[in-house]
Amino acid sequence: MMQYAYFIGCLIFFIIWLLFFVLRKDLRKEIIFGSILALPFGLSEYLWVPEYWNPPSLFNLISKYGVGIESFLFCFICGGTAAVIYEIITRKKVVKIRLQRKYLFGPYISVIIIFLSLEFIFTEKTIYNAIISLLIGAAIIAIKRKDLIGQIIFGGIFFAIVYFLLFFIFSKLFPDYISTAYTIENIWGIMVLGVPLEEIIASFGVGALWSSFYEYIRGYRTKDLP
Repeated sequence: MMQYAYFIGCLIFFIIWLLFFVLRKDLRKEIIFGSILALPFGLSEYLWVPEYWNPPSLFNLISKYGVGIESFLFCFICGGTAAVIYEIITRKKVVKIRLQRKYLFGPYISVIIIFLSLEFIFTEKTIYNAIISLLIGAAIIAIKRKDLIGQIIFGGIFFAIVYFLLFFIFSKLFPDYISTAYTIENIWGIMVLGVPLEEIIASFGVGALWSSFYEYIRGYRTKDLP
């Protein structure tokens, strides 16, 4: 059963993604946008194995190649969920503020460059490199779009809470997963109800950055639903 744990965890998370997609038709473009932006980060799984973890996966792909089906599925789901979680919880909608058809991908590209640069310098600190990169990317957007600061902060908090609750449920279904899949000696070892502290902080970074990507890149802002 442990062989399918990662995949099952993705399916549990996918329920939230699908619920958002079904309930908010007006946010479907943003959900897909966020998912597609996150999808390429599945390739970064190669950098996490085995320094951060080495999870059992479908067809043992991660053990063999460092990347598996779950790697991309997880990123896809995280991206789409984090993209709209602020609007879902606060009951907001997006409205266009920039008339020109211009896309600003600077922060997205910056996150990739910063992460890879940190990986080159600190090769065994992948989770911390990712956290720093995500927070810097969110800070760049906050500086350029001060109207999104609240969305960045609360998007991070909301996503971290949802991620923590899902991880908590997952840890109850697979109580030996962390000791089996994670390289405990390479992380702080601080657990919050069985969830590694690094996972919570990283999920805040994902929520902070991805909750504002669509608005920043496409030229939108949020406003209350009628």
